[in-house]
Amino acid sequence: MTTDLHRSGHAVVAGAGVAGCLASIVLADHFERVSVLERARSQPHAATHHGPPSCRAGVPQGRCLHLLMAPGAKIFDGIIPEWRPELEALGAVPFDASRDVALYGAAGPRLPSPAGDVLYGCSRALLETMLRRSIHRRPNIHLWEGSELKDLLFCDQTQRVTGVGVAKRHGGPEETMTADLVLDASGAASMLPQWLAAQHCVRGSAVAESVVDGPTSYVSRWYQLPDAYQPAWSCCSISPSPRTLGRSALLLRAEHNCWGLVLLAPADQPLPTDDQALLAFVVSLGDNHLLRTLQVAKAVSPIHHYGSFTSRWKHYEQCRAWPAGLLALGDAVCCLDPYFGLGMSLAADSVWTLRTALRQAHRPSEGAIQGQIASRIQPVWDRSVAGRPCRSESPQTIPSPSISAFADWAMGRVA
Repeated sequence: MTTDLHRSGHAVVAGAGVAGCLASIVLADHFERVSVLERARSQPHAATHHGPPSCRAGVPQGRCLHLLMAPGAKIFDGIIPEWRPELEALGAVPFDASRDVALYGAAGPRLPSPAGDVLYGCSRALLETMLRRSIHRRPNIHLWEGSELKDLLFCDQTQRVTGVGVAKRHGGPEETMTADLVLDASGAASMLPQWLAAQHCVRGSAVAESVVDGPTSYVSRWYQLPDAYQPAWSCCSISPSPRTLGRSALLLRAEHNCWGLVLLAPADQPLPTDDQALLAFVVSLGDNHLLRTLQVAKAVSPIHHYGSFTSRWKHYEQCRAWPAGLLALGDAVCCLDPYFGLGMSLAADSVWTLRTALRQAHRPSEGAIQGQIASRIQPVWDRSVAGRPCRSESPQTIPSPSISAFADWAMGRVA
């Protein structure tokens, strides 16, 4: 799998989520050592026939089902060829994204479609277990659990990032770790904007940021179905419409006969807090298939409430002077409203951009790679926030690509 004849140097990745794990595997082909810093200690995947999947503390939407869409799945194929059999071995059930989906919209039920992409619904815990097994198989990647990126080390003369300060979550002095490349995939809580501002790498006093408030809030819950009652579909989706007052729902098969339910409503509408209100919400959607399924299902988790989500894009591509030796991707750069299910695919797409850049004979600078990542974010951002006001602090914008740019991306046409 190695693409460089001679790997050299040390790369540090902050964060062992989807973006961090994928990036560490890509970097392992180009660096002699890759260190992944993760503040939380992982829990073994614990979904069984007797309860809901476990969840690592602090993961956004960690108690909600996860679905890697077709663009992300194709990139996973290119970076982790073994991910599909690994996921199935852990209990995930593949389904055809066209034939195995019952879709109900304003015009009524959708007729069965020809075969489409093979996808998997699963818990966050199962997905992370697969990713961490993948990085553990790479001998030059080391995962430092219980370790947190606290600051960046800069060379005063060149403003190049030369390493990181690392704090242990369970005490002990802060340590330093030198690095030829530092990649921030630490998520929405990343401190990178403050560190760049302190080094005068940004225009003004802060990194420019675009902010769009989400229109919906939602609840999630895990269920199990009796062996005697298994629907013909793996996914039941009810789209919002005037008839449903803008409400929608999704029920998706995950691992070990666990099914994940998500109910969504406009942010100004109440969401159910108990069993009776939950079934009344489903009745209001007017679909008997979902209602009958939930009436025989056994709830194996509480009802988890999530407020409306704010999408944020930090415009690192506009920094006055991007430091050499530094990159950022994933939620550390752009957090999308989970309504469209594009977050993991966008993170994977940014990693693919990094992979493409590292394989070039004349490798672009880190600033150029950061700009390439931003240009890939733009069409996905435009699609996700379409029609909503943007509270943008950005003094300039990237030229918006055509609709076909998003269509190419959504169809998984990876460059």
